[in-house]
Amino acid sequence: MHINVKRNFFFNVIYGFFNKFLVIILQFVLRTVVIKVLGEQYIGLNGLFSSILQFLSLAELGFGTALVQSMYEPIAQNDDNTISNILGMYKKFLSIIGFGILFIGMAMIPLIPFLIKDANYPSELNIFLIYFLYLLNTSISYGVLAYRGLLFSAHQKNAEISKVNVVVNVILYSLQIAVVVFCKNYYFLVLLYPVATFLQNLCITRKAKKMFPQYFVGKGQVKYCSEIIKKTKALIGQRIYGAIIHSADTITISAFMGLTVTAIYGNYYYIIQGIFSFLDIILLSLLAGIGNNLIVKTREENYKNFADITFLYNWVITVCASCLLSLFQPFMKIWMGEDLLFKEDVMILIVIYFYLWKMKDTIALYKDAKGLWWEDRYRPYICAMVDIILNILLIQKWGVKGVFAATIISDVGISFPWSVRVLYKEYFKDQEINYYKDTLIYVLKAVGISFITYLISGCVLCTTYIDLIVLAILCFVVSNILLLLVNIRSVRFKNIVHRLKIELQRTQ
Repeated sequence: MHINVKRNFFFNVIYGFFNKFLVIILQFVLRTVVIKVLGEQYIGLNGLFSSILQFLSLAELGFGTALVQSMYEPIAQNDDNTISNILGMYKKFLSIIGFGILFIGMAMIPLIPFLIKDANYPSELNIFLIYFLYLLNTSISYGVLAYRGLLFSAHQKNAEISKVNVVVNVILYSLQIAVVVFCKNYYFLVLLYPVATFLQNLCITRKAKKMFPQYFVGKGQVKYCSEIIKKTKALIGQRIYGAIIHSADTITISAFMGLTVTAIYGNYYYIIQGIFSFLDIILLSLLAGIGNNLIVKTREENYKNFADITFLYNWVITVCASCLLSLFQPFMKIWMGEDLLFKEDVMILIVIYFYLWKMKDTIALYKDAKGLWWEDRYRPYICAMVDIILNILLIQKWGVKGVFAATIISDVGISFPWSVRVLYKEYFKDQEINYYKDTLIYVLKAVGISFITYLISGCVLCTTYIDLIVLAILCFVVSNILLLLVNIRSVRFKNIVHRLKIELQRTQ
């Protein structure tokens, strides 16, 4: 089977963006309502429990990721029997994981009060019951109904999942907002999460059966089994590192600085996480197509595509960083007020963290599409260990700044160059010096363009949401014009324009 990469990518991005935009708006309203009606400590609890349960998600061990990558070849060869057997293997695995998460999570209940500084949380809440409801939601998300979602990822059909998510998320967040406003009951709000997750998995399962009737839940031996197990072993480290980076920060801040600071941190991270989500939609939409291309195209063709994607992606994250630098503080002042605001130096560090974290995405994209996890198996453990140690040391010295600094140091100093080396050594078979030269140029351009945009935006008075929209448009236009000016004569830009012209001619 040949996957229509461009068509699927288009629909995945469109539906994915619409779903994510809707979720961000609804989450924004819900977050605002909870803070205004119930208080910031409730949002702090939400962030803490969500982070704790991300660690429990390590139980999945990246098995699903390894299975998706292993499906690319049988899909290309129309080997339906192998796909069905992989599906059956994943169903059994998720059943075990769902119950395992529930069991381990229950055993962790006595530790909950020790993860909140001075056990300072709303006295009227039973935090153990709240935690259990979050735990139940996580367990259901890995339950037996979740296995067929694998087919959409492997066939580059994530748009179908986005369609389901739009409906479920609108219902979920609308009910949650209503519960907080009219009932002022946090228990009902949290209870809606597992209910929505169950309905979401049920709808995706039915849609998968309808779209992929050729696949059944096979019980035969998977010929890729040993390779899948090997990749899963390698992915354990990736999962640990991902959980630590995205969860340990919140837990550390809660333990050392309390729920209020955790809530402020969560407000800032909520914004960059929203942007992460949009960017991840682009990457996820490309993943299956790139995996297919790595099988059917030559290494030279794939290298050209990699270079073009890296150039375009750096353009996108430079615009995002420029807008963040100029809009972060004005937005936070209008949204939450001066009392729930980080200082300017912390905000700048958050923007640096954002750009450097996303800078390596295209390396990770091709590494994942090729399945180079075993070759990269030691990196996540070392990076995770360094990040934990630096988190604990630096938060005591620099406060919240120390948390972001720890991640930047471990990521840029260890994770990034290691990942580059693995991809170039194992697949591109080339010296990575040219990649580093290009990356340095991208970084310097990003710094200069962000600084100029920041200076220009400083001339605009921003006190209302209308002012904020005007400022956002200004930042977007200025950063893109500056990028166009500095790149218009570059070989990479001219090559992309040439390829676009060819594609346009083909569609006519």
